[in-house]
Amino acid sequence: MTDPVPPRKPAARKWLFWGCGCGGLVIVALASVFGYLLWLAAKGIDEVGEQGAAYLRARPELAAELGTVRKVERKPLLVNVQVNNDQGDAYFGYTVTGEKGTADAEVRLVKRGGPWQPAGAKLKVGEKTVLIGDPGAWPASDGKN
Repeated sequence: MTDPVPPRKPAARKWLFWGCGCGGLVIVALASVFGYLLWLAAKGIDEVGEQGAAYLRARPELAAELGTVRKVERKPLLVNVQVNNDQGDAYFGYTVTGEKGTADAEVRLVKRGGPWQPAGAKLKVGEKTVLIGDPGAWPASDGKN
């Protein structure tokens, strides 16, 4: 007598495991790497943005317009950072609150082969605009100095 032929596993199960199981793991791994790179970039931008906030807090022109500065808050969507071979310009927007009121501010930072350095700022208090240092060209606002 002959032995019965063992039942065959369907090939679809094998491809389902390899295609969905391993393919899904590859997609999750790639998404994790991409998310980590975005987090690193955002962390670096936050550090530069904090330098701009510290620059505003230290400026006597700001204190003259708003009194004692109570809060400097960075606007998350008002950011422009451009870097090429350790040279770059960064613009950050802030809302500044002081004893006398609130103002919008933009800070320009430059990188010339070393760490980021504040170059200037533009402060808008109502209709009045106060320029501090060398504010440069402002891509985030009306482009006027």
